[in-house]
Amino acid sequence: MRIILKNGDYTVTEEFPKDSFALLDMLDRLRQPGSRTVKFSSEGCTDKNLVPSELYHRDFVTDIFALNVFAERLENMSLEENAAYWAVVKVNPVLNFQDAFQMTFGLKSVPVVCAWCFSELGEFAVENQMLPEIEDCPDELLELLDTAKLGRLMCERDEGIFIDGYYCEPSAYQKPDIQVEIGKPEPCFFRLLLTPDAERPGLAEWISLPCDASVLKEKICLESQSSLPNLLISQRPEEDELMALNRTAERLSGLNQQEFLKLKVVMEYEDVRNIAGVFDCISHLNEYDFDPVPSGKSEFGLRFLTKTLPPDFCEAFRNIDLTDFGGEILHRKAGKITSYGALSGRKQRLYSRLDTAPEQNETEEESEECDVKMGGM
Repeated sequence: MRIILKNGDYTVTEEFPKDSFALLDMLDRLRQPGSRTVKFSSEGCTDKNLVPSELYHRDFVTDIFALNVFAERLENMSLEENAAYWAVVKVNPVLNFQDAFQMTFGLKSVPVVCAWCFSELGEFAVENQMLPEIEDCPDELLELLDTAKLGRLMCERDEGIFIDGYYCEPSAYQKPDIQVEIGKPEPCFFRLLLTPDAERPGLAEWISLPCDASVLKEKICLESQSSLPNLLISQRPEEDELMALNRTAERLSGLNQQEFLKLKVVMEYEDVRNIAGVFDCISHLNEYDFDPVPSGKSEFGLRFLTKTLPPDFCEAFRNIDLTDFGGEILHRKAGKITSYGALSGRKQRLYSRLDTAPEQNETEEESEECDVKMGGM
């Protein structure tokens, strides 16, 4: 399910569902780490055609974790349930996300028949004696009946509709009165699916890091999740790597929220993908300057002007494309626009004035040299 998340000028497009770490990272990229409420729309068609067309390109607002549960429910539907959901959404008003979400429940109340057309529906109705009009019809006459007309009769009477190879009766839908509670994710930095025996996956359980190191000994890791998007973890990490991940989690637990975000930014900037690089980045975090606001070079260029020049002068640049200018400033600062905002190079400041002293000194020296030559003439 391809989703477009929006927060003002910031957008993030991702496939759902995701693990909780990925969801939190999306909030960081949306520049709203403290709020789980997101505005979103669906791009529409997917390989599985999971999202009803009535929901395409419509903006909804909800908790990002509720959105993830919604995507999980759609992904786990059988073909029959998915057809029933499409039918229910088609005939019932969807005013908000809660309507779309709640309609994923109670779908077993919707009769669903595998049929593409009236004729196939009529054949099914005859075979299963679903029409009272033909209950007393002799068997030798059943073969002579117009199944297309019988199918149309059944469809019109029961207000049925055809959805991608299935006949559904959404009028029979009974919306359950339920309240789904969406919990908060567990505070941790890595999650590992560990088992003592790879041949017995039923023994596997998720372990959150940091944890007591003894829990990781003599375990086989079947799956891993990471709060650091750039960090590469082996498909089947061995004990040494598991211990290293645990030490990394312990180090990460000493960072505040702003420092952890900055770590992800620096890792993207430096293309750090291993644990040793993570520790090195943490040691040098304060040598980088980070601003989460700019999402592009032009926006950074305008912010540079507003922070270094008089406000009245900067007004003239607000409607001008400053991409080239912003890019040049970033180049001189050894900086970059990342997924999370603008980052300077090490030991640089994003919004300090550019150092022109060497050029001025050179000009003064040239002028003095010229005066000497002229004086000697």
